Amino acid sequence: MIKNGLTLDQSNFLLAVEAGENLTAGNAVYIGSDGKAYKTKADDMTKVDFKGFVRETVSTGVTAYIVHSLHADGFTSLTAGAIYYLSTTAGEITTTATNFKKAVGVAIGTTIIKIIDVPYTRIVKFTSSGTWTKYAGLKEAEIIAIGAGAGGGRWSSSNNDNQAAGGGPGGISIKFVTASDLSSTETITVGTGGNGQTGAPAAGNGGTTSFGSLAIATGGNGADQLVPGSSGIGTTGDVLLQGGHSEPYSSSDSYGGVGILGRGGRNSYSPYGDGGTGGTDSGSATDGNAGQDGIVIVIEKY
Repeated sequence: MIKNGLTLDQSNFLLAVEAGENLTAGNAVYIGSDGKAYKTKADDMTKVDFKGFVRETVSTGVTAYIVHSLHADGFTSLTAGAIYYLSTTAGEITTTATNFKKAVGVAIGTTIIKIIDVPYTRIVKFTSSGTWTKYAGLKEAEIIAIGAGAGGGRWSSSNNDNQAAGGGPGGISIKFVTASDLSSTETITVGTGGNGQTGAPAAGNGGTTSFGSLAIATGGNGADQLVPGSSGIGTTGDVLLQGGHSEPYSSSDSYGGVGILGRGGRNSYSPYGDGGTGGTDSGSATDGNAGQDGIVIVIEKY
């Protein structure tokens, strides 16, 4: 898309900011942590906090005037009525929503775009321990922490077709926060599923999952041959839940504890936080199965 110099003159709708790099008239920009203007880029979370369009072409270090509300003109070849989003090409906009799907305007002609500020959501999943980073523009977030499932019991006798008890599922914590509640980074700990029982003592417990100190959920408890493991529980957060139940030993099937996302350790159906199934006797003793790891899900709202 080719831009001419944007011609809006109302000073009330302009931001005067030093250019942190060379900028072309019509570039979509964000304000960096150094207070300077840079080109947006839809595939880089540090560059999607859209502030407006550059009014005139400027070089690095020169004051850039940014049109941040109402409308900007001087564009060419816009599609009238189309919604425009940030592009993965630095500073550009596109009618195709990509990556974080940040909408920035609606074309009201082939040369004019009405600037809009549409909230957008990003969902981040942690299936292993790591670090969460807070990005510019974040307003609030919902955090879901699920503890790991425990291991299932071992069937140690030789009675055909029996199955040992299942392991307990992980607990669940849900926390609602605003950006000010969050540090620039938060430590993520994802609990590891407990090992299946191989003998005495009982199967391994699931590990605790946490998002900093804001959302914490314990893992499930390991099963013994005849005794199902109890579920974990959310211990810190706004909504604190136990996992589902675990099944005792059975003459047919004894699934693991059913987590909030799960189906009780049912092989390929088992997602995060489920307890492991008990070992099955098919003529010989069988070890229990491991529980599923936990997960942290962060729903970020910008």
